[in-house]
Amino acid sequence: MVGAEHKRAPVLLRDHLQGDESDSLRLLMRCREMGLDQAMVLATCDRCEVWAAVTDETRAAADITTLIAEAAGQDLAQVAGQLHTLSDDTALRYAFGVAASLESQVIGEPQVLGQVKDAYRLTTRSGMSGSMLDGILQAALAAVKR
Repeated sequence: MVGAEHKRAPVLLRDHLQGDESDSLRLLMRCREMGLDQAMVLATCDRCEVWAAVTDETRAAADITTLIAEAAGQDLAQVAGQLHTLSDDTALRYAFGVAASLESQVIGEPQVLGQVKDAYRLTTRSGMSGSMLDGILQAALAAVKR
């Protein structure tokens, strides 16, 4: 997972990354062009993140960082230091926390779950889902319901 979120990235960067579904789809298609098979873009007022299931974390993180800088229309060197990168168990805990709205500026805000579901739907419709990403998101959504 690589992205800009409210704890680390300034509002100006997040504003540059905010967009609609077509912007998220464009970013997903750029992920595909860079060789990612399973990716989801979660773009809200608090964050713009790419969640991906990959085998080479280092390469994927560098590629996603490049894509985010491109989407923001900013220099890679400027953007890279404002992003956070998570992997393995840390990324899983974070995904569950985001889905449960525990990683939001306002803890428990109800629209976050809908935003995660919308992002997941777009991922599925665009053909960027797969067994690993599906399993993570299904588990996170089930945990939120509990």
